[in-house]
Amino acid sequence: MFAAAAELGACVDDDHLVARLASDTDAAGGPELVNDDPRTAPSKRLLRYYPGYVKTLDGPLAIAELGVAALRAKCPHLDGWPTGLV
Repeated sequence: MFAAAAELGACVDDDHLVARLASDTDAAGGPELVNDDPRTAPSKRLLRYYPGYVKTLDGPLAIAELGVAALRAKCPHLDGWPTGLV
């Protein structure tokens, strides 16, 4: 979800959420690196920043809006997985 911060913020109409996710992403060095402690895991942060977050609804909508190509561009570890299957 951190890779699709702008799209998630648009889905839930919350610009402050976008800023928080972007700040965490920048501090971690990328969206895939926002996972430094079980207490501050991405899902915990999302619920703290946006208590109404519904993982099975908001997440897929935001990722669909971002698109697979953009997601792969923002997440090199994710991109490497399907690339390694070929």
